[in-house]
Amino acid sequence: MEQRVAITGIGAVSPLGNTALATWAAMCAGTCGIGPITHFDTDAFAVKVAAEVKGFDGNEYFGKRDAKHLDPCVQFAMAASDEAMHDAGFDVEGAIDRERLGVYVGSGVGGMTTLVDNVHTIAERGPRRASPYMIAMMIPNMASGNIAIRHKAKGPTLPVVTACATSAHAVGEAFRAIKHGYADAILAGGAEAAIIPDAVAGFTSCRALTTNPDPATACRPFDANRDGFVMGEGACVLVLESMEHAQARGAHIYAEVVGYGNTD
Repeated sequence: MEQRVAITGIGAVSPLGNTALATWAAMCAGTCGIGPITHFDTDAFAVKVAAEVKGFDGNEYFGKRDAKHLDPCVQFAMAASDEAMHDAGFDVEGAIDRERLGVYVGSGVGGMTTLVDNVHTIAERGPRRASPYMIAMMIPNMASGNIAIRHKAKGPTLPVVTACATSAHAVGEAFRAIKHGYADAILAGGAEAAIIPDAVAGFTSCRALTTNPDPATACRPFDANRDGFVMGEGACVLVLESMEHAQARGAHIYAEVVGYGNTD
């Protein structure tokens, strides 16, 4: 029998706030998450603005030792998953069978920050200076894998990597997995952290990014004068859960996912 699918948890690290609640409050207040790029000097760049995560300190969140081994993209994803698990009530012992909890969290470009940092290190200081954790941090499934380990999720776990559609596809595929009985719940969403000189330069060269320096008007996806998108970073993770399972435990239900399509 096919299962109905509910959303019972939400977590986020975004340019508007480092939790879903803070993000929602900023949205309701009409706050703009776009601003001048601070991650690097943009004097030589045509692109001046981006939607940066603000005030997130991985060293404080994970501890300096563990944060050192996690790409920023993975850090955002793990923090968002922590909030989503707590919001859904799954951080309580026995709330869900961990054999029936999965993780579908992807990234458009994965650990680009780690890759680029190590490429520059190797070029400047030689191959022996490459981090032994480089490969482990830049593989696209590192967000899903680390989240699964952190929350002891032993159900279906995989990344989705489909550029800007990654998060939507992750949620859709998680919906299908629960609908057809492969899991009782899945942490689903996406993460990105690519506001670095190399990525911004590359996207600028292919004329994908806006060169509008005004944060208030730079992002205009449906405007006739749109000249590109604004680079952003952060993560959002939802807990998708079978309706039957959610109702049986008295979970708060935000919404029901009723369909998903994937075409060219």
